[in-house]
Formats: sequence, C-alpha cells, structure tokens
Amino acid sequence: MGLDDAARFPQFQATVNAGKAMRARLKKLIDAKNALSTAITDRNLGSLNAAVQQAADAGLSESDIGDAKALISQIEAENSAMSALKSALADNASDAAALGASLAAAVALGLEGDVIDNAQAQVQRLSEQAAAESALTAAVASGDANALNTALSLARAAGLESAAVSQATEALAGLGAQAAMMSELGEASHSLSDLDAAIAKAEAMGGCDGAVEEAKKSRSNLLKQDVVLSECKNAIASNNYEDLKLQMKAASDCGLDTNPTKSDEWNEIKTANQRLQVSSEAKLGLLRAVESHNKAGIEAAIAKATEANCMDASEGQAATAMLKQIEREEQISAEIEAALSAEPVDKEKLQALLLEAQELKFDNDKVRSAGMIVNREKVIKETLASFVTAKETNNLEKMNSAMQSAIELGIEGPEVDTAKEDLAKMNAEDEQAKKMNAVATAIVMKGQSEIGITEDDLKPLMDAMEAAKLT
Repeated sequence: MGLDDAARFPQFQATVNAGKAMRARLKKLIDAKNALSTAITDRNLGSLNAAVQQAADAGLSESDIGDAKALISQIEAENSAMSALKSALADNASDAAALGASLAAAVALGLEGDVIDNAQAQVQRLSEQAAAESALTAAVASGDANALNTALSLARAAGLESAAVSQATEALAGLGAQAAMMSELGEASHSLSDLDAAIAKAEAMGGCDGAVEEAKKSRSNLLKQDVVLSECKNAIASNNYEDLKLQMKAASDCGLDTNPTKSDEWNEIKTANQRLQVSSEAKLGLLRAVESHNKAGIEAAIAKATEANCMDASEGQAATAMLKQIEREEQISAEIEAALSAEPVDKEKLQALLLEAQELKFDNDKVRSAGMIVNREKVIKETLASFVTAKETNNLEKMNSAMQSAIELGIEGPEVDTAKEDLAKMNAEDEQAKKMNAVATAIVMKGQSEIGITEDDLKPLMDAMEAAKLT
C-alpha cells in the first residue's frame, strides 16, 4: 500500500482523506459535465432534465448549466408548437387562419417533418379551395358556360363542397343542352360507371370535345384512385408508416383525398396515418434514448411508446433491455463500492463483478478501480514497463500516465524513484523546448517583416539553447 496505509503513515491520513474527498468531488463535477454534453448532443428532453439536476447536485455553476437549460426551453417550445399544430390539423383543418398561424409558429422554430408537410399541404389545399370559390362566384355572375365549367373543374380538383358549387352546377345546367352535358360530365367525375355513361352520351351528342377530354382525365385518375386506395390499405395492414406516407402523396396527386364517394375510406386512412405517425415518432424516440444510454431518457421514451402502443416493436424491446442493463450497471457500481470498502477487500467478489462489467461493456471509475485491485500484479508490471518505454521513447504523456497509475496503486521502490527523476527531467526538457519554439517562431515572424533580423534578435534563441544544454 502507499500513503493511505494508516498503520504505516498515520500522520498523512488527514491529507490522504482530504485528497480522496477532493477527487470524489472533482469526479462528480466531471461526470455532471459529461452528462450535460451528451444530453445536449442527443437533444433528449428526459436526458437533459436529468443532466441538469445532476449538474445542480454536483454544484456546477449556472453558466455551466445555462446551455442545457436554454435547450430545454427550446425543445419545450418546439414540442408546444408541434402539439398546437397537430391540434389545428385535427380540429381546425378547414380554418385557414388558425392552421396558418400554427404552421407559421412551428416553421419559425425551424421545425420540419411529416406534420409540417401535412399542414403545408392542407394550407395549400385551403388556398386552392378559396381560389375556386372566387372563380365560381365570378363564373355564376358571368353566366358563361366555359367559365362555369372551368371553375367547377377547379372546385372538384380542390375538393371544394359548398353552396357556390351547387349554384354553379345549376347555372351551367340551365344554359342549354351542351352546357347541361358539361354539367353532367362534371357531376359524374367521381364515379367510374357514371362517368363512362356520361362520356358516351357527350361523344354521341358532339360539341363537347373539351369537356370530354377533361372527363377522360378524370376517368384515368379514378382508375389510379382504386390502385392507390388498395396500396394504402396494404400499408396500414402491415403498419408501414413510410409506405403509407408515399401512398397518401399519390392519393393527393390523383384526387383520392377529395373524392366525396371515398370520403369514409379516406378518413380511415388519415386516422391510421395519425396512429402510425405517433408510433413512428415514439420508436424513433426509443432509438435515440437507447443510443444516449441515459436512464431518465429511456424511461421517458418508454412512457411515450407505451402510450403509442408500440412497445412490442423491436425498438421497445431494445429499450427495455437497455433499461434493465443500466439498472444492473448501477447495481454493479454499488456492489463494487461495497467490495472495495470491505476489510479485507473482497477480491473474489470484485473479480466476478469485473467480468460481468466487461461482458456488458460497462466502464466507469468504480469498474476501473476494481480492475486495479483484481489485476494489481499485472498492472504493476505494465506500469513499471511503461516507465522504461516512456524514457526510451522520450514520451512525456506516457510517463505521466504511468506515474498516475503508480500513485493510484501505491507502488513504491527504486523503479518509481527513478521514474520520478526521469519525469522531472522530461518536464524540464519539454519546458525548454517550448521556450525555444516560441523564440524561434518570433524570429521567423520578424524575419518576414520589413525590418528583418538583427544579431541581437538571435540572442534569446542562443540563451535558450544554452539553458537547454545545462538541463
């Protein structure tokens, strides 16, 4: 043992104990700073709150905690904005002002993702419906068949159902046979059988070539709608959120989302999409929490995933397993501490705990302390060998590391005494080298100036080199 051997060195015990207490406090501060850094990188609210509490308990200053607290406020603001946007999509999807305000607030915070995309698409749809409403009003006022037919086409494409649509349809039907045929083609645009009959009738009548062409485009879209509807149902059945997103985009492109005859099925698709979206976000949260290896973060992610009913997914199973592992790691740390405190030290227990920690790839200061005790003889030999290698290679960093190990192990003897002398010499040489480099750099910089170098400028370098010889 070293100076902490109370029987041999009782006069040093107060100093040794104070040093150990200081080391424990410093370790607590370092752990707290590391926890803050990791939580900030992960942007996990649960981890951040836990890290801030850990930092406060460790006595870190407000300036050290400030960035984490600011990020917590930012994430909470983002979560609040996203929650408001989701509510607006669910409750005020037809209120352009309310939805636009919620969307603007979310975008201002730099938020992205599926909810933002959906809200933007809905705002665009509401804008198209408003434009169609204006076009219908103007067309009804004009009494022009082509204007009415065009405005009604815009309204159908935008999914608009309003009094203006009914008025325009009636107005078009009252403008003669061809206008009535245009109206019939428009009204049949959401049913394949009705549309086929109307197209045949219009072609037989003649004079409605433009309207027939538009009707045939509608027919092509109706065929696509049936395919997309089937693909949406398949994606829902397999809980494939990414595929469902793609199919819903295709649904919007072919008008499935605005077809009143398929509104019930489309509403079911939207409900399923919301469910799968929540599940997808919860699974992603589980993955990030597991990567952070933070107990509080994993517990928060599991709570969300449980609410989303997706804990049976592989991500949920991984999070549960990691939570159990972290809890076991905490137990291992406590058991190692107890084994180290035992009189005498329970080396057999430490050996078993060290092996388990290695299997879990778990490492902290307590595990390393256990390794020092269990592998003491091996570590001593490695430390003494490192002294020799560090001297031969003039590796100051390696010498410092080896000396730290010697202090922690309490190694004494001529090898350590020699290493201390070598370390002092290497430190002195390193200091002289730094001085010479600084002087040389200054000379180079002056040499590049207009004044140039004089003989007096070389004197500091010569003095530094002479001093290096003396050391």
